[in-house]
Amino acid sequence: MENDRPSPGRRRLIGASSLCFSLLAACGGEPEAARPNVLLIVIDTLRADHLSTYGYERETSPRLTELASEGLRYERAVAQAPWTTPSIGALMTSRYPSSLGIEGEQNALADELVLLPEALQAAGYQTAGVISHSFLGSEWNFDQGFELFDEANVQGHSAVTSEGVTNAATAVLRQLSADPEPFFLFVHYFDPHAAYVDHAGQDFGGPAGYDGPVTSGLLFRELRKMQKDTSDADLAELVRLYDSEIAFTDRQIGLLLDALRESGEWDDTMVIVTADHGEEFLDHGRFGHAKSLFEELIHVPLVVKPPASFKATVRAGTSVAEPVALIDVYPTVLQVTGATTEFELEGRSVFPQPPRGRTLFAETGRTGSAAAAISGSLKLIERAEGRQQLFDLASDPQEKTNLARTRGTDVDRLLGELREWREVSAARALIGETIQIDAQSAARLKELGYGGDD
Repeated sequence: MENDRPSPGRRRLIGASSLCFSLLAACGGEPEAARPNVLLIVIDTLRADHLSTYGYERETSPRLTELASEGLRYERAVAQAPWTTPSIGALMTSRYPSSLGIEGEQNALADELVLLPEALQAAGYQTAGVISHSFLGSEWNFDQGFELFDEANVQGHSAVTSEGVTNAATAVLRQLSADPEPFFLFVHYFDPHAAYVDHAGQDFGGPAGYDGPVTSGLLFRELRKMQKDTSDADLAELVRLYDSEIAFTDRQIGLLLDALRESGEWDDTMVIVTADHGEEFLDHGRFGHAKSLFEELIHVPLVVKPPASFKATVRAGTSVAEPVALIDVYPTVLQVTGATTEFELEGRSVFPQPPRGRTLFAETGRTGSAAAAISGSLKLIERAEGRQQLFDLASDPQEKTNLARTRGTDVDRLLGELREWREVSAARALIGETIQIDAQSAARLKELGYGGDD
């Protein structure tokens, strides 16, 4: 009966020897600890610099800020690709996109990959996913390792789905919490993605007297037509709508976090909130995403609230300056949960502090794609045609000044690392099944900003 189920603190235990992480001061003689739950929330199309949690002037993310006050805020989290499939593929496998063999929208994840939910399922975890983007669906093989996989909120790009996602995830959370075994719940929110919709209560006002072509729900194909003829007022209205979407999604995530508290599982749950990629607003001449590797596309939020069993190792409200990557999420979760895998991971645990001095990589995730190497404050981008761009993000966070001609030594070093990494990734690539996309689906993907020419 429901009343007879063990309390969250009495879940099946793992021996202290399994918990001997480098983070723990001692294991001998310590009491056994309950394995924590994991709630992983990924928000689509969310650039870090439009979050009040990261210093943005509009109050777009009060609930995320509240969560960060209880854990860690990573200041420089790097997405491995500027569009959904390779980015979340990298997050779920701890492999760079080129290692996954994702060369376009028609590549599914290979069966040989061991996704994070598979590793946790093998360790006795309940696993569930609630998604709202077709690129993360079972057709693309993202359902590997999930006992429950809810795709009901995968709708057209003009649909507002965050409320449906929250309701579905809350129902799943109640179901998972009723079982004594720990759980892994993956929740994906789509709404910051175009088309940008105005939300009452999170509208932030607008340009005085604006009556231009930008309207709530403007289709992406119409937005692209404006790319070379956008007024300052048009751009301000687009950004306002995008910020409204962010604030609305933040509120919905807050409701899900409230449900987690009400379930009695809050203290025993590791909560991770991040994004797959950002969005361009003519920062470098484009709208949308998927086409380049500038910071507006690959600098994403990463906030981690530890379970109570790890609070002694973390000072609440800490900001972490060392760069980290989405491929680091998988090994970080394994460290905290005590789960293991023989599958080779390319990321490193970053909890509570990441390793120092690493070079991180990102790529556009297509054949002949651009790639980037990030080392400290330096960032090198090698474009598909072979042109290099070097930026010092400490002095030039908006990437306006290309230093490639004046800092040749840095270019040579990072270019050598980048090309060596690309060779290794290509050699280990696993090619998943090619998905046949019908004309209607192809047209919808183009409306979303994928495929086609600039």
